[in-house]
Amino acid sequence: MKKLTRIILALIFFLTFTTAGVITLQTNCSFSNSTLYFTIKNIGNDTAYGVSITPFFEGKEYPSKGKQSLMPYDSLSFELPLQIVENGTYLSTLSIEYSDSSGVPAFTLAHCLFSKGVPSQSFILLSFPKITKLGSTKYEVDINVTNVGKVPINSTLFLLLPTSFLSNTSNFSFSLFPGETKRFSTEIQYKGVVQGIFEGIAFVSFSLNNKHFTYFVAFPLSTYQQDLLSELFTQAWIYLILGVIGIIAVLLVFLILKRKRAK
Repeated sequence: MKKLTRIILALIFFLTFTTAGVITLQTNCSFSNSTLYFTIKNIGNDTAYGVSITPFFEGKEYPSKGKQSLMPYDSLSFELPLQIVENGTYLSTLSIEYSDSSGVPAFTLAHCLFSKGVPSQSFILLSFPKITKLGSTKYEVDINVTNVGKVPINSTLFLLLPTSFLSNTSNFSFSLFPGETKRFSTEIQYKGVVQGIFEGIAFVSFSLNNKHFTYFVAFPLSTYQQDLLSELFTQAWIYLILGVIGIIAVLLVFLILKRKRAK
């Protein structure tokens, strides 16, 4: 019986201490009095170390903000003063880099769409990008841009990628007549080593009739070497097995305590 008890305790120890920590950064923003306010909160169960945040707005890079560590449910707030004249919608992005408690580097791209006043008309429609894997670290991204308004549009399509992703072309200038659609393609290469699902952003931004318009679409970039569904299915089975072992361990502990009380 003592041997069985030790085995159960070992199983419980394994389940408790071999579960990997998770870092999940939640980004919130608000715009008021010509200032964009950001709050980044770690809602995971692991600490993010060496947090570095680089804000971007309308293609301009602003000084990085940082914090030595961001513990679970800890947050980092900062302000970004902006000189905005025209009413309309705008997009700001954040490039975030950090490492977990094991020293593994990580990165993500966050976005914040905000408005000063509300534009009354839509002019551009962005299709959800088609992602084609060309190899273990290469991708092709295809995006359609359509003019759904009634006037010609001259603008630029921008492609924003997280750290370690490199693109042949990051912006495309275009002119679109009403009802016209153009397709833009570029190749992306991943230079990192971390496997995961990362976010890319494509957006169009322009001014028309003293109003500013921004349209964007976020899309996933998977760096898993095997098929994503297969990867997730394998992980699901692992967690299911660990869960069953945990339930069995709890039941055995309950039976042992029950027998001891009976004696």
